[in-house]
Amino acid sequence: MTLASYGNEARASHVPVIESTGDGFSSPSRSLRLSSRRASLIFGRMRSFFFLGLATALLFSCSSDDSAPKPEPKPDGGSPSKTDPYNGDCSTARWANVSDACWSCLCGSCAETLNACQDGCIGVMECAMEENTLVGDLSEIQCEIRGTLATCSPGGEDENWKQAAAFDTCLITTPKATEGPLRICEEECGIHYTGDVCERFPEPDAGGP
Repeated sequence: MTLASYGNEARASHVPVIESTGDGFSSPSRSLRLSSRRASLIFGRMRSFFFLGLATALLFSCSSDDSAPKPEPKPDGGSPSKTDPYNGDCSTARWANVSDACWSCLCGSCAETLNACQDGCIGVMECAMEENTLVGDLSEIQCEIRGTLATCSPGGEDENWKQAAAFDTCLITTPKATEGPLRICEEECGIHYTGDVCERFPEPDAGGP
């Protein structure tokens, strides 16, 4: 079969052929050019549908994320509550913001006075520690009383103060395993003393108001 006869048969069957140009190269026939153009159009439409589908999927995903329920924020910037409500039983609840080791020591050593130390009483004790009005020498206890009353007990010697004083007295008088600490549970609770309470809260002059 000659090249010419093959070309005639291909045209009769609508098969695209490559015709010789006589210069060693080939050029596509008209039907092949039409097929290529049709394929380009189909490919362009498919690409448009693909990007349209992708955009729709992304939009749906964003909408789903926005409408999804979000967890409620936890108190204290995401941390759980550190204290329990006061219930008068230190063995079942911890109503002061202290470590487990500290609370266990306090409850094991002075349960009776700690159980009577309600929120206001705990507030006096926490303030005394934060404001450094506690003393580590029993001879300076009057300086501690003046400093804590002035700084942490706006109601004077009210019920909160009396409860705190009773609790602190227990911490001081409970026997310690070692000599040195004025209060029991000093190490567990991180109680420290600045040594300048009497300087900051001196005894008033006898002739003063």
